[in-house]
Parts: sequence; structure tokens; C-alpha cells
Amino acid sequence: MRGAKLNPYRVGQPANAAGTTYTVTAAEVMDSVGGDYGTAADGQFVVIDMTVENTRDITKKFRDDAVTFIAKDGSQYTADTLASIYLNGDDLIYEQVEPDLPTRGQLVFDVPASKVKGGSLRVDDLFDRADAYIKVTY
Repeated sequence: MRGAKLNPYRVGQPANAAGTTYTVTAAEVMDSVGGDYGTAADGQFVVIDMTVENTRDITKKFRDDAVTFIAKDGSQYTADTLASIYLNGDDLIYEQVEPDLPTRGQLVFDVPASKVKGGSLRVDDLFDRADAYIKVTY
């Protein structure tokens, strides 16, 4: 089954989780975000560019726990809300996701360097009905 943990979506493929569709357009590993005035990762930052589309008829606010980075060994990491302030206003956290209007933005995960390779995202339906998996680091 597409989107399951063992057969995840890939970067560029729309991932359907009930009433929410996620499309990861890029995943980049960085040591810091925000340039000269930014912040350094404790491990490495995995910066995700994505589009979120609400296919229901009710506006929902994007929560920081809607997407989780899952390392190959199963360790789980939530979005780094403090590092996201250095994304020049492109962060997704607390954005309103209107019905049928794609919302583009970024998320940052601080992950130990040894756990970045082979990572996936678990993306949750904004309405808590389903989830899907997207392979983001190889």
C-alpha cells in the first residue's frame, strides 16, 4: 500500500492522509539555518520544503506535531520551532491551511548526524484520521 511505512511516498509525490495532501518538494541537510544571525544545529538540520493542501471544507491550523521525522532506527523527532524562526517567514508552523488552497512552507528538524540517512516523515491528517510516510533522506 502506497504511503505505508514499508512503501513510503517519495519527494515530489503527493502523499494523501485522508483530508490532507502533503507534497515534499525538497529536503536538505544543513549545519545551520538563518545565515550569520541564525542558529546552529545540535546534530544536523533536515530542512523540508513542502506544500500542504486541506481537502476538507473547514480551515485548520498547521500544528508542529502534524509532521514527524522518523530515523531509520525508529527514533522520532518533532519540528524545531525555535530554529523555524530563522526561515524568513517561510515556516509552516501555526499557518492557517484553508480548504482547497495549497499552503507552501518549510519545517526544520534537528536530528543526530548518525540518524539523518534513511529518514522518513510521518505526515498526519490535520483532522486526525490517517497518516502517510514520505522518504526524505537517502
